[in-house]
Amino acid sequence: MGSVEKGITELKLYSPLSGRFFDSEDCGRALNRITLSGYKREIQDALGKDEILQSEKGLAEYIQPPSLKERIISMHPGVEVWSYGMWSVLTVKCRGALSGGELETLKDEWHGQMTDGWGESFSQEAVDCDEGCCLYVDYVDTKRSSIKTEQELKGIAEEQEMHGDTGMQRAAGSTQTMG
Repeated sequence: MGSVEKGITELKLYSPLSGRFFDSEDCGRALNRITLSGYKREIQDALGKDEILQSEKGLAEYIQPPSLKERIISMHPGVEVWSYGMWSVLTVKCRGALSGGELETLKDEWHGQMTDGWGESFSQEAVDCDEGCCLYVDYVDTKRSSIKTEQELKGIAEEQEMHGDTGMQRAAGSTQTMG
Protein backbone atom coordinates (compact mmCIF):
# COMPACT_ATOMS: atom_id res chain seq x y z
CA MET A 1 0.00 0.00 0.00
CA GLY A 2 2.92 2.36 0.59
CA SER A 3 5.89 2.85 2.85
CA VAL A 4 5.64 2.37 6.61
CA GLU A 5 7.96 4.22 8.96
CA LYS A 6 7.56 4.42 12.76
CA GLY A 7 3.85 3.65 12.60
CA ILE A 8 3.33 6.19 9.80
CA THR A 9 2.08 4.86 6.48
CA GLU A 10 2.42 6.82 3.25
CA LEU A 11 0.24 5.96 0.30
CA LYS A 12 -0.52 7.59 -3.01
CA LEU A 13 -3.77 7.85 -4.91
CA TYR A 14 -3.56 8.39 -8.66
CA SER A 15 -6.09 9.71 -11.13
CA PRO A 16 -5.67 10.82 -14.76
CA LEU A 17 -5.56 14.52 -15.57
CA SER A 18 -6.54 16.52 -18.61
CA GLY A 19 -6.31 20.20 -19.33
CA ARG A 20 -7.04 23.09 -21.64
CA PHE A 21 -4.30 25.18 -23.21
CA PHE A 22 -4.86 28.78 -24.36
CA ASP A 23 -2.35 30.54 -26.55
CA SER A 24 -1.56 34.28 -26.49
CA GLU A 25 -4.51 34.92 -28.84
CA ASP A 26 -6.86 33.11 -26.43
CA CYS A 27 -7.39 30.16 -28.77
CA GLY A 28 -8.00 27.08 -26.67
CA ARG A 29 -7.46 23.38 -27.20
CA ALA A 30 -7.98 20.33 -25.03
CA LEU A 31 -4.95 18.42 -23.77
CA ASN A 32 -5.02 14.75 -22.88
CA ARG A 33 -2.82 13.40 -20.10
CA ILE A 34 -0.02 12.50 -22.51
CA THR A 35 0.21 16.01 -24.00
CA LEU A 36 -0.28 17.51 -20.54
CA SER A 37 2.85 15.72 -19.29
CA GLY A 38 4.95 18.26 -21.20
CA TYR A 39 3.78 20.91 -18.72
CA LYS A 40 4.80 19.09 -15.53
CA ARG A 41 7.16 21.84 -14.35
CA GLU A 42 4.58 24.59 -14.83
CA ILE A 43 1.89 22.60 -13.02
CA GLN A 44 4.24 21.77 -10.14
CA ASP A 45 5.16 25.46 -9.84
CA ALA A 46 1.47 26.41 -9.64
CA LEU A 47 0.78 23.69 -7.07
CA GLY A 48 3.76 24.89 -5.02
CA LYS A 49 2.10 28.30 -4.67
CA ASP A 50 -1.21 26.80 -3.52
CA GLU A 51 -1.89 27.33 0.19
CA ILE A 52 -3.06 23.72 0.61
CA LEU A 53 0.44 22.49 -0.22
CA GLN A 54 1.97 25.03 2.11
CA SER A 55 -0.05 23.85 5.11
CA GLU A 56 1.16 20.93 7.22
CA LYS A 57 -2.10 18.94 7.06
CA GLY A 58 -3.15 19.99 3.57
CA LEU A 59 -6.52 18.55 2.58
CA ALA A 60 -6.58 16.32 5.68
CA GLU A 61 -8.11 19.28 7.47
CA TYR A 62 -11.37 18.70 5.60
CA ILE A 63 -11.70 14.92 5.71
CA GLN A 64 -14.78 13.18 7.09
CA PRO A 65 -15.70 11.14 9.11
CA PRO A 66 -13.92 12.28 12.30
CA SER A 67 -12.65 8.74 12.99
CA LEU A 68 -10.73 8.78 9.67
CA LYS A 69 -9.64 12.37 10.18
CA GLU A 70 -7.90 11.31 13.41
CA ARG A 71 -5.83 8.74 11.46
CA ILE A 72 -4.86 10.98 8.52
CA ILE A 73 -1.81 13.15 9.22
CA SER A 74 -1.62 14.93 5.87
CA MET A 75 -2.99 14.89 2.33
CA HIS A 76 -1.16 16.85 -0.35
CA PRO A 77 -1.99 16.91 -4.07
CA GLY A 78 0.73 16.76 -6.68
CA VAL A 79 1.40 15.50 -10.19
CA GLU A 80 3.51 12.75 -11.65
CA VAL A 81 4.30 11.57 -15.15
CA TRP A 82 3.86 7.83 -15.40
CA SER A 83 3.52 5.66 -18.49
CA TYR A 84 3.90 8.78 -20.66
CA GLY A 85 0.93 10.57 -19.13
CA MET A 86 0.23 13.13 -16.42
CA TRP A 87 -1.45 11.88 -13.28
CA SER A 88 -2.82 13.64 -10.27
CA VAL A 89 -1.19 12.18 -7.16
CA LEU A 90 -2.54 12.60 -3.66
CA THR A 91 0.17 11.75 -1.13
CA VAL A 92 -1.39 10.66 2.15
CA LYS A 93 0.38 10.09 5.46
CA CYS A 94 -1.60 8.26 8.11
CA ARG A 95 -1.21 6.52 11.42
CA GLY A 96 -0.92 2.82 10.56
CA ALA A 97 -2.33 1.07 7.52
CA LEU A 98 -5.86 1.89 6.42
CA SER A 99 -8.51 -0.82 6.24
CA GLY A 100 -10.21 -1.50 2.91
CA GLY A 101 -13.26 0.49 4.02
CA GLU A 102 -11.13 3.42 5.17
CA LEU A 103 -9.27 3.41 1.85
CA GLU A 104 -12.57 3.52 -0.06
CA THR A 105 -13.75 6.40 2.15
CA LEU A 106 -10.46 8.19 1.48
CA LYS A 107 -10.97 7.73 -2.28
CA ASP A 108 -14.49 9.16 -1.91
CA GLU A 109 -13.12 12.15 0.01
CA TRP A 110 -10.41 12.77 -2.61
CA HIS A 111 -12.98 12.51 -5.41
CA GLY A 112 -15.11 15.10 -3.61
CA GLN A 113 -12.12 17.43 -3.24
CA MET A 114 -11.24 17.07 -6.93
CA THR A 115 -14.76 17.69 -8.24
CA ASP A 116 -16.38 20.04 -5.72
CA GLY A 117 -13.62 21.36 -3.48
CA TRP A 118 -9.94 22.07 -3.89
CA GLY A 119 -9.69 20.62 -7.43
CA GLU A 120 -12.59 22.69 -8.67
CA SER A 121 -10.86 25.85 -7.43
CA PHE A 122 -7.47 24.84 -8.82
CA SER A 123 -9.05 24.00 -12.18
CA GLN A 124 -10.22 27.62 -12.46
CA GLU A 125 -6.74 29.08 -11.85
CA ALA A 126 -4.57 29.73 -14.90
CA VAL A 127 -1.18 28.03 -14.87
CA ASP A 128 1.27 30.39 -16.54
CA CYS A 129 3.16 28.99 -19.50
CA ASP A 130 5.30 30.62 -22.19
CA GLU A 131 4.74 34.24 -23.28
CA GLY A 132 1.10 34.95 -22.62
CA CYS A 133 -0.06 31.35 -22.85
CA CYS A 134 -1.83 29.58 -20.03
CA LEU A 135 -3.08 26.18 -19.03
CA TYR A 136 -6.05 25.05 -16.95
CA VAL A 137 -5.65 21.67 -15.26
CA ASP A 138 -8.89 19.72 -15.07
CA TYR A 139 -9.64 17.76 -11.91
CA VAL A 140 -13.41 18.24 -12.15
CA ASP A 141 -14.11 15.54 -14.77
CA THR A 142 -12.33 12.81 -12.80
CA LYS A 143 -14.49 9.72 -12.38
CA ARG A 144 -14.52 8.10 -8.93
CA SER A 145 -13.71 4.74 -10.53
CA SER A 146 -10.48 6.14 -12.04
CA ILE A 147 -8.87 6.78 -8.63
CA LYS A 148 -6.27 4.07 -8.02
CA THR A 149 -3.69 3.29 -5.39
CA GLU A 150 -0.12 3.08 -6.61
CA GLN A 151 -0.33 -0.72 -6.57
CA GLU A 152 -3.62 -0.75 -8.46
CA LEU A 153 -2.23 1.56 -11.13
CA LYS A 154 1.36 0.42 -11.48
CA GLY A 155 0.97 -3.19 -10.37
CA ILE A 156 -1.62 -3.94 -13.03
CA ALA A 157 0.50 -2.42 -15.77
CA GLU A 158 3.64 -4.26 -14.60
CA GLU A 159 1.69 -7.54 -14.52
CA GLN A 160 0.53 -6.94 -18.10
CA GLU A 161 4.06 -6.13 -19.29
CA MET A 162 5.51 -9.21 -17.57
CA HIS A 163 2.99 -11.54 -19.17
CA GLY A 164 2.46 -9.67 -22.43
CA ASP A 165 -1.24 -9.24 -21.64
CA THR A 166 -3.18 -6.54 -23.37
CA GLY A 167 -6.58 -7.17 -21.80
CA MET A 168 -7.70 -6.16 -18.35
CA GLN A 169 -9.37 -9.49 -17.47
CA ARG A 170 -6.21 -11.24 -16.29
CA ALA A 171 -4.69 -8.15 -14.67
CA ALA A 172 -7.86 -7.35 -12.75
CA GLY A 173 -7.47 -10.57 -10.77
CA SER A 174 -3.81 -9.94 -10.00
CA THR A 175 -2.68 -10.10 -6.39
CA GLN A 176 0.85 -8.95 -7.09
CA THR A 177 2.42 -6.84 -4.35
CA MET A 178 4.86 -4.05 -4.89
CA GLY A 179 7.96 -3.63 -2.82
